[in-house]
Amino acid sequence: MKPTEDDGAGWPFVWRVIEHDGTSWEPKSRKGTGLRKRADKACFTNCVTHPRVIDSTYRYAEGLALSSIGPNDIWIHHAWLVDAENHAIDVTWPEPAQAYFGIAFAWDMTFCRTMRASYTNGHMFGGVLEHLAQSRTTMEQP
Repeated sequence: MKPTEDDGAGWPFVWRVIEHDGTSWEPKSRKGTGLRKRADKACFTNCVTHPRVIDSTYRYAEGLALSSIGPNDIWIHHAWLVDAENHAIDVTWPEPAQAYFGIAFAWDMTFCRTMRASYTNGHMFGGVLEHLAQSRTTMEQP
């Protein structure tokens, strides 16, 4: 499932990056993966620092997740892991989202540099996509 431009309106910097290059991932439960739930409200940090991302078993992904937390379904800026079969596995929320749409990153030097720019005092604020969107804006300005 892909969000619409209206769904992405609350997260314009994310939408700008994923609108054309994003991918949909089917959610998969953590059960049987050996992955455990990590800290609430820390999805970027939970995923980018996960040992299974660093050893390349899983990829870090970021974009919009369709949350059923609360009375209404809503697309939220979020990070998750992607396995070798291209399933989204959430290590932050108690249960998987209904859908995930975003970009997965390989653990390479470009990703490490971008991630470092996002990482402050042991936490990621805004995620990698916010920094990519800001970089694109800077590159597009005359």
